[in-house]
Amino acid sequence: MDFNYLKDNALKQVQDWNFGTRINKKDFWSYILVLVVINVVSGIVFGRMAPALANLISLAVSVVTIPVAIRRCHDINKSGWAYGIPMLIITGMVVLMFIMGGAAIMGFAATGGMAAGASLAGLGAAAGLGMLTLLVSIGVLIYLIVIFVKDSYPEENKWGPVPAAAKKVETKTEAKAEPKAEDKK
Repeated sequence: MDFNYLKDNALKQVQDWNFGTRINKKDFWSYILVLVVINVVSGIVFGRMAPALANLISLAVSVVTIPVAIRRCHDINKSGWAYGIPMLIITGMVVLMFIMGGAAIMGFAATGGMAAGASLAGLGAAAGLGMLTLLVSIGVLIYLIVIFVKDSYPEENKWGPVPAAAKKVETKTEAKAEPKAEDKK
């Protein structure tokens, strides 16, 4: 795998916002590799000088990953919701954690510390939810890795034909499995 393949593949995937197609495993992981490199480089370059810019780049990378992850789910004959539902659960848990923590801090500030016990209880609940969010996130990460390393569904499905690279792998393995006519003699 060379640099030009990675660059061309990543650009092709960013431009293809067609959620109803498929992407093979090699193209998916090469795309993810390019995005990880972009994230790491932006973190190193902008992390100290302009952390808001580094966060914005990270958010952009996350957004452009969504259609590719959904297309990868389609390639293994699963709905895009196999990716979407776990991500929605994690997002909801993080938002709830911030709401609970923010409410506890606002309560502490509004009472001038008079209701410290209630505020600390709210912060404790937010911290507990944070730990639960961390555990759920680890489980979701493992689940997504298992999905994304699966081989392509070998036949055409409702999201389209088998991607080109997956067809080449199948024909190579089929050729190895069939003995040659000379070997039968």
